[in-house]
Amino acid sequence: MGIKDMSKGGAMRDSWETARHFVSQIQELPQPLVIIAGARKTGKTPLAKALATQGLGTYINLSLLLSRYLATDPDADDNLTASTMVRLLRDISPTGPMIVDNIEAVFQPELRLSPLRWFRQIARDMPLVVVWPGAVVEGEFRYSMPNRPDYFYSREPSLVVVNLETEFVL
Repeated sequence: MGIKDMSKGGAMRDSWETARHFVSQIQELPQPLVIIAGARKTGKTPLAKALATQGLGTYINLSLLLSRYLATDPDADDNLTASTMVRLLRDISPTGPMIVDNIEAVFQPELRLSPLRWFRQIARDMPLVVVWPGAVVEGEFRYSMPNRPDYFYSREPSLVVVNLETEFVL
C-alpha cells in the first residue's frame, strides 16, 4: 500500500477506512497488533470509539484501567507484566480485539516498561489495537520530548501503523 498523502481532501475518511480495514483483518496479520497514531486532536479517540461501536473490538481507557489496578495494590507497579495486563483485559472482554486508548500511563518511568515491547507481548495473547499519542514516522515511534522523564523513542519498522497525520503501512 505504501505512503499516502493525508493532507488532501478526504484524508480523515481515508484513514478511518484504512484503520477499519486493518482492524477487521487483525486476526490475519502476522502479529495481531495495529497502531493508530497521531498528535493531539487528530481524531484518534473518535476513531477508536467508532471501531468499537462497529463491533470491531472493545474500547478500553488504559490509563483508567491501570490507575484502578495500581490503586488496589501498593506493589502493583512492580508486577505490571504483559500477562497481568492480558488478565485485566480478559476480565473486561474474554475475546479480542481490544482497542486501547489513553495509554500515557505506560510511559511513566516508575513502571519501567518498554511500551512497544509490552504491547507486542500482549498481542501474542489477544488481538490489540493501540491508540498511540505521538509521532510515528518511517517506523520511528516517539512520545513526549527528549528532556522529559516520560520520553520514549523506538524504531519498529514491522508494525501496521495507521497514522492520522500521514498514513503509513509499515
